[in-house]
Amino acid sequence: ERKFEQSKLFLIPMYAVIGWCVCAWLYCLCLYSGNYKGALFRNKPETAWDEFCFFGALSFFGALAQGNGHEMVHRREAINKFIGSIPFFLCCYSHFGSEHVKGHHRHIATTDDPVSADKGESFFYHTYKSVTGTHVCAWNREVARIKKTGGNIILHNAMTMYFLLHVALWVFVYVAFGGNGIYFQVRYTIAGLL
Repeated sequence: ERKFEQSKLFLIPMYAVIGWCVCAWLYCLCLYSGNYKGALFRNKPETAWDEFCFFGALSFFGALAQGNGHEMVHRREAINKFIGSIPFFLCCYSHFGSEHVKGHHRHIATTDDPVSADKGESFFYHTYKSVTGTHVCAWNREVARIKKTGGNIILHNAMTMYFLLHVALWVFVYVAFGGNGIYFQVRYTIAGLL
């Protein structure tokens, strides 16, 4: 198993799943926008049950892509780290790679790790704690790095870059797919964070 993981062939299915995730995301934006006609765009979910099932299935495959992305951010090569960050970027969680490797792995199962759940903690509280806590930890780590190396805490902070990339993503979705695209992206982001 270890030998296969070190082989370049191991990356083929990982790239394929992440590529599929991006294609599915774009297809869904087109589907929800209502701007596209044809057989591929006739099956937009209509009822609440349709929406639940649609986002349930999409979330399942998105989770597969995030699992692959998680594995790829552990790789040494910058291209693999970049490709591994794509599923997290699509749900506005771009800091995952940095926080996971430099934060979670360093503080796993301690009170300093916001993604380690306390005994008896509810799913929804844990999700809130994880999402907000990882942002705060990543920001604080970036501030500490900048204080050591010098630079502006806002302009040289990777978290600022992630924020601007997310703003660009939302602007792109609105310009290309309109209000219905934003409706889809909000739901996709929430599903991706859960």
